[in-house]
Amino acid sequence: MGDRRSYGNGRSGVPNGRERVVRDGERSQRNLFVGVAFFVSALLIIAVIVFARRDNNDDDQQGIVVSQSTSTVPATSAQNSPTETNTTETGPTTSANTATTTTASTTSASTATETNTDPSAPTPDADEPEPTATEEEVVDVEDPTETTGSNEPLPTEEPPFIGEFGTLPPAQIVSGGLARPLNLDYDLATSLDVPESAPVYRLEWPVWTEEDVATISANLDLDGEIEGGPGNYQVFGSASEIYFNGPTIQYVYTGSLPPLPLGTDGSVIESARSWIYANGFISDDLDGGVVIGRDDDAGRAIVLFKPAQVSPVLSFLPSATVTIGPGGSVIEANIRWPSNYVGADYGLWSGDTLWNKVLAGEASIQADLSEIGGSGTLTGTLSVYDVSIAYSYASSSGGSEYLVPLIVFSGEATLNETGDVVSVSIYVSAIAGQATPQG
Repeated sequence: MGDRRSYGNGRSGVPNGRERVVRDGERSQRNLFVGVAFFVSALLIIAVIVFARRDNNDDDQQGIVVSQSTSTVPATSAQNSPTETNTTETGPTTSANTATTTTASTTSASTATETNTDPSAPTPDADEPEPTATEEEVVDVEDPTETTGSNEPLPTEEPPFIGEFGTLPPAQIVSGGLARPLNLDYDLATSLDVPESAPVYRLEWPVWTEEDVATISANLDLDGEIEGGPGNYQVFGSASEIYFNGPTIQYVYTGSLPPLPLGTDGSVIESARSWIYANGFISDDLDGGVVIGRDDDAGRAIVLFKPAQVSPVLSFLPSATVTIGPGGSVIEANIRWPSNYVGADYGLWSGDTLWNKVLAGEASIQADLSEIGGSGTLTGTLSVYDVSIAYSYASSSGGSEYLVPLIVFSGEATLNETGDVVSVSIYVSAIAGQATPQG
């Protein structure tokens, strides 16, 4: 069989078979180029979109950091932290502000990073204006230099009120036997409660007249004549003599003494008291009295009396001392006793203030160290177990004389050198307008 395919000759609209094959190949090649070009274009478009979204995400992330930095760490919290407070007190103002800003920024950045790792966290509006550092400092950060009183001394106690006698002279305190230096540490084992006020007493002294001298001399069986004048009388008898020097009285017995025993301390004190009252030297104002010296071989005992109306009195004045001999006879007497006490209230410093005076060395210490062996400075610890009020004599040259209140811190000190325990008292001026006690 022959070949029935017809290829044509290219004429009369009949396509030539080879030309058609060529055209079909060219069309396929164009389609391939178009497909490749479309694919490349699609890749470029996708890449542009990806990069655009990445830029948008970076912008949003930056907005989150700023927002969290503004809201997470308030400036007041940083300012109230211990670190920032110390910086404010010790460093200059500029460094204090820098420390506050640095602390807030560091903490905020950390918080913001943690927030961005949470996919559920809301995204802030990118159009919201970002607060500047200046706005944050003005609104939230307080200037440490505006803190009032940071460099000022702590408020001190207002001075207590001064009574009607005005400013008073310093009190006198008789030494109690500190023959050696004594350095103490303190153990305050009691409260520091002190009354708000206490009376000051102005002393009024007796003015002895010639009639008074005559009466007393007769009571003492003094047969001599009254000599001298107002303020300075003397009477000399055959067995005794008496002197009136202003308010002070001195009596001396010069006669013979009976061969009798001295007697007990109680009988000696009673003999002295009876003699003072019987002869009109003092009204009913004597305290219990105490024997401050005794020599049985010599037959002598010295009795000391202090006022009973104002008690206790630490100073030697006012006082009356009477030396008693055998059988209760009076050998000698020295009396300086007020005829009246005029009181006026004065405010007292607080217990804390008075104790601070002790620590500052503005006090007087009384301790009997006569039985402590050795020599040199003694040290120890004083346990203070009592706080009380006592009185002492105060006067200035040519001025009035007073009994003024002191605060007494009492306790026992254990000495490091010997282990001995001794009683110790510390006296502090308790009223305003008065110098440190003398003595």
